[in-house]
Amino acid sequence: MSPETNTRVRIMKVAVVKYNAGNIFSVVHALKRMGVEPLLTDSPIELRSADRVIFPGQGEASNAMRYLREHGLDEVIRSLTQPVLGICIGQQLMCRHSEEGDTDCLGIFDAEVKRFVPQKHEDKIPHMGWNCLTFNIEGHGARSKEQENTLEEQGARSKEQENTLEGHGAWSKEQENTLEEHGAWSKEQENTLEGHGARSKEQENTLEGHGAWSKEQENSNPLAPCTLPLAPLFRGLEGAPFVYFVHSFYVPVCEHTAAVAEYIHPFSAAMQKGNFYATQFHPEKSGAVGQQILRNFLEL
Repeated sequence: MSPETNTRVRIMKVAVVKYNAGNIFSVVHALKRMGVEPLLTDSPIELRSADRVIFPGQGEASNAMRYLREHGLDEVIRSLTQPVLGICIGQQLMCRHSEEGDTDCLGIFDAEVKRFVPQKHEDKIPHMGWNCLTFNIEGHGARSKEQENTLEEQGARSKEQENTLEGHGAWSKEQENTLEEHGAWSKEQENTLEGHGARSKEQENTLEGHGAWSKEQENSNPLAPCTLPLAPLFRGLEGAPFVYFVHSFYVPVCEHTAAVAEYIHPFSAAMQKGNFYATQFHPEKSGAVGQQILRNFLEL
């Protein structure tokens, strides 16, 4: 950063939205470490007059939206024209609707916030810890037919595997007829027990939410396969940088996705629409990478 840019960042007015969410002060402290003295405020006048606005937080969507509406902050945030950065629940509240509490949100991003649903025993909720960002949709939700057939962890098992994996409930015809007491299901039952990972070919091709895309869907989906344009937030970062996540809900990959991460299935790790930017991860907890992302935001 040039001395002139550094001086401009230090003297600019950076407002942090004050509302009933946790983890706000960690963002304030991260900015102070960068030499920025942020203003923590819920004043519409202060927010509208700021050079940059950061909308962070951890919490529950319905309670957070209730507070924003009661204090008129929902309309204020929607109306902002300067660069705005939502962090964690800030990103989720900037979407249209959240499954958490069946909550109507700010509607800045036309996207639905969904709950993580474990697909395997080792899938733990919340998604917590370090994960990498990528900017290539092809590896994150737009899967080839060959990939669909080999992704055992998504429950898309081949017919041969179903017939041979005795330890996983895929019994032979003879075993099905004789091992009733061991949970030996009929062929009809195997084809209908979606919750046990024995999915039909038709089901595999239609389960968009689980990353199993058909060839037709790949050709018609505007996001698949392509490389995302590098958003301004990620200037100066190389490869697939690691950042820190803590969340139980996620935004699926959509037209506003700026970066992708994968846990159970792909999701929007960052989003952008006009002057509105958002990250599901916590840049203030992501070390040097997170500091660079915050600096990039301030330099927009």
